Amino acid sequence: VKQEDMEEGINQDDKGKLPSVRGAIKSNYMTMFVTVSRLYEAGYDKFELYSRFSWDKDPAFTRTDGIALAWNKDFTLINSSMYLNYETIGIGSSNAYLSGTAPGAGVGYAFPMALGYKPFFLKIGSIRATIRKHDSKGSANVVAKYVHSTISFSGPTFSFSGTGPSIGVGIAGSHDHREVYTNWDY
Repeated sequence: VKQEDMEEGINQDDKGKLPSVRGAIKSNYMTMFVTVSRLYEAGYDKFELYSRFSWDKDPAFTRTDGIALAWNKDFTLINSSMYLNYETIGIGSSNAYLSGTAPGAGVGYAFPMALGYKPFFLKIGSIRATIRKHDSKGSANVVAKYVHSTISFSGPTFSFSGTGPSIGVGIAGSHDHREVYTNWDY
């Protein structure tokens, strides 16, 4: 079982291979890692997948964000949880909601980036999933992906008629992301 090097984003056992951090959210804005821990249950290969993120700088947009864990090798999801820590409010999970699951493949949650009138900004969060399958041998991968909602603009576009030109600008939802991944033998 391998643990991510939070600073370098490279598996300690895999130095020299490709980095295990990808995405448009830069490392000076967000710190993120993923770990895999073996749990004991007779007759099963059972693991806890855990990913933690922290915003090191407040992002410009505070819409609904999300985080997901995805794995391969048909491990069954036993349970999952999500914890959030908003500035001055503290830790809780009541603001996160399950936004998707795929049997044997992954789980994801969505949550607001800010709460209340002030607002209180999300600083830290984590997702956990317990997975298992009958005893076997192999190697598996896990990816933790954070998705941050933003707004994008399109245009300007111009159209022309007998009365003169008109200009259009569009506003659309978009997103940035950050993902970390690792692998383990079982």
